[in-house]
Amino acid sequence: YEILRDMNQESDNYVAEMVLLTVGASAPGRSPEGPAAMEDGTAAASRFLIEDVGLAQESFTFENGSGLSRLSRFSPAQFARLLAFMARDPKLGPVFETTLPIAGWSGTLRRRLLDPPALLRIAAKTGMIDYVNCVSGYGVGAGGGKFVFSLLFSDRQGLELTKDLLPIDREAESEWRKTTSVSERFKKVADQILDILARTRF
Repeated sequence: YEILRDMNQESDNYVAEMVLLTVGASAPGRSPEGPAAMEDGTAAASRFLIEDVGLAQESFTFENGSGLSRLSRFSPAQFARLLAFMARDPKLGPVFETTLPIAGWSGTLRRRLLDPPALLRIAAKTGMIDYVNCVSGYGVGAGGGKFVFSLLFSDRQGLELTKDLLPIDREAESEWRKTTSVSERFKKVADQILDILARTRF
């Protein structure tokens, strides 16, 4: 719990990779010979997503634990389905939710959604790579009902221009400034949507 909480609060990519490697190392049926590889972790996590959560086998691509890969492919609907699955689990759900940053209070959301009604009523994991910004999690509406959300934004033109660059290999300061500006616009839109959801009676 403490590892996952710290990982989610500050969006620690290195820890995320280590968690997935650990999942792979402890997966049933894995040969104990040799160190675990990232493929062991993604295979074990993919089995969970298919067999337990109910995602279609060919509907997603899972490349690594950090999310720093343009080869990974998940839809907002799939993230929402996973979050709903976790919320229904009486043992894991409450524990998982408490690892997430809280709007206006903690982690990567401590400087976002600082005003009611979203303040303190959104718990979510954020993520970004060049020209892509995401936020997925749980919220409480004006009627006290809980909702699941997943918002993924991408700038297709920017993605095309940088498709051959690794997210961590930015070649120019100007490119970094550009993708940061796009990300900030996406954050504002996401926060506006979450503010509307928090005002809605569920």
